[in-house]
Amino acid sequence: MGVDQQPIIALVNFNKETSAVIKTCNFNNMQLMHFINETEMVSIWQVRRLNIVAIISCNEILSTNGVNIKNLTNKKFPRVPVFLLITYFNDN
Repeated sequence: MGVDQQPIIALVNFNKETSAVIKTCNFNNMQLMHFINETEMVSIWQVRRLNIVAIISCNEILSTNGVNIKNLTNKKFPRVPVFLLITYFNDN
């Protein structure tokens, strides 16, 4: 853990509607923090040494705005669960 100790659930690429729905969920008072994309999340995570405990990414599988697990592993971030919210399910 780093400077920002509160447990954070990172929300990546959320629109207003999806954000409104996710805010109705009970995450045991964990902070929800929005990020435009993985690049922004990684940058802020590194600088502020956030205590991200989970990532929820709202985009299609293999989307350019999505979260690339390999990138997170290469940057030596702690292992956290990653959840995908997708609209379409296909062979990808």
